[in-house]
Amino acid sequence: NFRVLKPDPFAPQVNAGGVVRGAAPAVPLPSIPIGGFVSIYGTQLAPASASGTLPFSTQLNNVSVSLANRPLPIAYVSSQQINAIVPYDTPVNGPQRLYVTSNGRTSIGQSVAVAAYQPSIFTLNQAGTGQGAITNAVTGVLAEAASPVGVGDPVTIYCTGLGGVTPPVADGIPAPLAPLS
Repeated sequence: NFRVLKPDPFAPQVNAGGVVRGAAPAVPLPSIPIGGFVSIYGTQLAPASASGTLPFSTQLNNVSVSLANRPLPIAYVSSQQINAIVPYDTPVNGPQRLYVTSNGRTSIGQSVAVAAYQPSIFTLNQAGTGQGAITNAVTGVLAEAASPVGVGDPVTIYCTGLGGVTPPVADGIPAPLAPLS
């Protein structure tokens, strides 16, 4: 006798292809980077929206995410989206399984390719296209045609997915100003 198992209708559901780079969700790439922000899209991912605070915890609003059996620090959760950070020690160059647990119920695992790096710049439209989030490092003014930076002016480029850093920084914790990583 065989018993047919039915999926839990109340468990979180991660969309097929719903695990993408956090800075460029509209620009498909085959992998997500270690140390980088990722966005996870689906349904029933969290009971309500919540934003984490630094340092990011691996549990937010009764939601946790694991990738390759490693808990991810979580920045934001809602019923349809989670923003998290891929741990630096996640195995690369191969598919890993990602699970979302919400209110004690766990999603079906999604296969996700992980890379050592996959740089992307955050953009103003939050889709990974158009004007980059790049500012004059002295004034904080957006570097664009209306307010260009000059030769030799320092800039701040808001990006993610650059890979491992030296000295290492713990997952979910802001990098110190000294020493720079």
